Amino acid sequence: MPTRNDLRGGRSRRKSTAAPPPDDPDDNPRDYFEYLTTVTRGYNDPVWFVSTILKETVRKLFPFQEWWLREFYRNRYNPDLPQYKESDLACGMRGGKTAIISMAMVFEYFCTFTLDSPSDHYGLLGKQPIFHTVVATTSDTAEDGIFYNVTNMIENSEWLQTWGDLKIR
Repeated sequence: MPTRNDLRGGRSRRKSTAAPPPDDPDDNPRDYFEYLTTVTRGYNDPVWFVSTILKETVRKLFPFQEWWLREFYRNRYNPDLPQYKESDLACGMRGGKTAIISMAMVFEYFCTFTLDSPSDHYGLLGKQPIFHTVVATTSDTAEDGIFYNVTNMIENSEWLQTWGDLKIR
């Protein structure tokens, strides 16, 4: 039977079963300097984020999409300006509403994902799931349009896949 002294500090004596970090930094796909640079630039410039991080699915932003991202997130470019809380897009059919909102949702996910502690930031219990909500005119638009686009953008972003622990439902 182990004595009290045998049990004291037992955690610190355990050996890790995890593989040691590679000796050669080139073997590690995670470049932490790149991560910090991307988080800083992406957070402050949504247009750069969409054009760079989502480049696998968003090949080129249309001028209206770029304008909308800069306008809606104008406080990222100039902190003295107020932050928008909602957007009403009145565009015709095939006007790009679903694409713009999908890009904005992935950007919002990125901003949440890169917080030190999202639970603390939003005042939630630890490990509690965080949901982003979008309202659409029909459930088909929400599911087949926005949700599909967001899922596709996240799953096909090499950067988000490298750094994220993603659960999409």
